[in-house]
Order: sequence, then C-alpha cells, then structure tokens
Amino acid sequence: GRFENPIARTALFPDFFKDRGTLTNIDMLMREQYGRNLPLDFGVQDAAWNRDRRSFDMSGFRQPITQEQAELMKELTGYNLALNPNTARLLQMGRTEGWSSTAVPVKKGGTSPAAIDKAIARNAGGVSLSPVDKKAVKKGDVEYFQLSGKTIEGRAVPQDVFFGIDKKPDYSWVDDFNGKPIVMGPNDRALTGVVANELATGGVSVPIILGKAIQEGVSVLDAFAVPSKKYPKGFLPRIYSDYGFKTVGKVPFSEDIFLSGHSQQQYDELLSYWRSTGWDESKGFPDVVVMKWTGDDSERAGAAKRILQADFEGFGARANVAPYEEAESLLEQGVQQSAGGRGVSGGDIGRGDTGGVREGDVTQLTNRARTNLGALDALTPMNRANLGIAEDR
Repeated sequence: GRFENPIARTALFPDFFKDRGTLTNIDMLMREQYGRNLPLDFGVQDAAWNRDRRSFDMSGFRQPITQEQAELMKELTGYNLALNPNTARLLQMGRTEGWSSTAVPVKKGGTSPAAIDKAIARNAGGVSLSPVDKKAVKKGDVEYFQLSGKTIEGRAVPQDVFFGIDKKPDYSWVDDFNGKPIVMGPNDRALTGVVANELATGGVSVPIILGKAIQEGVSVLDAFAVPSKKYPKGFLPRIYSDYGFKTVGKVPFSEDIFLSGHSQQQYDELLSYWRSTGWDESKGFPDVVVMKWTGDDSERAGAAKRILQADFEGFGARANVAPYEEAESLLEQGVQQSAGGRGVSGGDIGRGDTGGVREGDVTQLTNRARTNLGALDALTPMNRANLGIAEDR
C-alpha cells in the first residue's frame, strides 16, 4: 500500500529514533503542548540527526504499527492532496520573510559569500552571472540574501535560493533609448546574482525573490534577453515586467568582449545554457537589457508578503495591465550608439545578473501555486510538523 500523502521518516519509524538524542518537529510540537520549553543545543541536535540518518539508512529497520501510531499517521497526512510540500515550505518562508544575509556573521545566522559562489556554480545558468565581489560585500556595498526558514524548534533550514543587492550600481555603459548613458541616483539599488536552484517548487521562487528585493529597495536590474520560439524577445524581460520593471536600454552581446574576461570553456557553457532554453544562433545573440522599476516607493513596505497573496495584481502601472506589451515594444527599438563610442567591459557584458532562474520558476503566482497557498493555510499544526513547516510567528 501507500500513504495518501508524504510522511516524515521520524513519524513512520518512531521506535528507531526514540531515545537517540534527536528532537523531531513532531516531538517539538508535543513538547510545546506539555510546556517543556527548555533551551535546545542545535549543535547537539544536528549532530545527532546526522548520525541517526546514516544509521537508519544502514539498518533495514522494521516498525510495528500500533493503533495509536496508525491514528497519528492519519492525523499527520490528512491534508489537501493538491499540496506540494516543497512549494508550501518556500511559500511559508517567503511569507514569514525567512531570509539570512551576508550583513550578518555566519555564526549569528547570516550567510557567506562562499555559499553564494557555490550556489552560482550549481546553477545551470551560473556562467551568465557575475562572481561574488567579496570586497564589496565586506564593505557593505553589496548584500546577498538566502532564503532560510526555521523548523518548529527554531533550527535554521537554508534553501538553495539567493539574490543580491548592489547598493552602488553603475549602468553608464548602457545607453537609454534616447542615446544617453543610463544614470543612477543615490537611492538606486540593483538586483544581482539571482539563483533559484530548488526543484519542484510550483513556480514560486521568483515571486518570493522579487517581493523581498522590491521591499529592500531594488529599483533596477539587468538580464540577458535570450530569444526563443516561445519568448522571441527574451524570457527574463517577460518575467520582470510582471513585477513593474520596464526596459530602459540595452546593449548587444559581444563574443570578443565576453572572452576578454572569461575562458573559452565558459563561453561554450554559456551558449550551451542558452540552447537549453530554446535559443540557437539563427535567432541572433541576446542583448543585455537594463530594466527599471516603475512602481511607487509607497508599495515597497510589506511587498514580500503582499506579492504572495492570491489576489496580488501587480505594482504601480503594471497592475491589471498586460505585462509584456511595453517591454516588447521597447525591445523592438534599435540600440543607439553613443557619441563617444563607449565599449562595454568584459565584466559588464557577462553579467546578465538576474539569469539564474528556470522557465519553471515563472512569474506571479500560478494557479497551481495559489492552490498550494490555500492548502498551506488549511494545514493543522500536526500536518505542519510532519512537513517541517513552521507556524507563522
């Protein structure tokens, strides 16, 4: 037979984990109910869990099922069949703003530049992203965020979802559609290093990232507009236009300039990644497009939560508007060469710094994601414990 829904290993084999030093989500829930709120040493807990997991994998353990345990299993798994646990976890983390940051020391719950670099390396489109500038991070000019929830007992659960904010962006290497260099103001913040490596997330990674980024002040971004049959003007401009970003300038991709700052292998990997999205040389090389946010600053407060509501309709002029039309019309305009004939540095043309997302990570909440949102709200505390999803706190 099979269970109606997934069930935690610790709930299915309680006799194995009993008295081994591991406090599970379900144990913690019952612990709270009985008022045993003692401080926890997560180092001890994590070490115990790692030992238990390996021991369990090697044990071939068999668990007798009692009537009491059968009833507990029914209670743990009795949730909406449409719920995707991975999607639910990310939605919950996004709604509770569960982010760690490079502005906080790792020992105090922050994330590290090394973790970002590793995430970029794992990403299929990582070659299109700029490596982490550790000096800029240390100075505070660039800050990276990692989605990171917590278990019921409060242990951090970092996810493979990241983005950065460049607090001193420079887009003078791109002309706007009037032929003038794009100028940044003192309050402009650029989205950079977007990486969404989590799989089977029901298309919620991008809304989660964009909501937090807009709330934190992001006002500009750049990306490769990789043409394909489905997205002739580029997939990424389509995504970001849904959140109020408008294309304000672009520069053509240059193989020579890219190779001046990258290896031939990296160039080949970049083309291979583009081909995996439906691009080929007959469609021409992608442009790097620069997009600015058209929303109002009054919309930033609470954006991380509001963007994950089922009735969210967009920011500013993008609400209730076909999101792609304006970006598409702008992209059809020619790239105007600057009077000074400025070149584009290898680092700049290689950025496409918001390209680490897949087509499956699409735009505003899909119908499937909205269904998961409703199912998430309907979970009981025991359902949440089984799935490892903490309550709103």
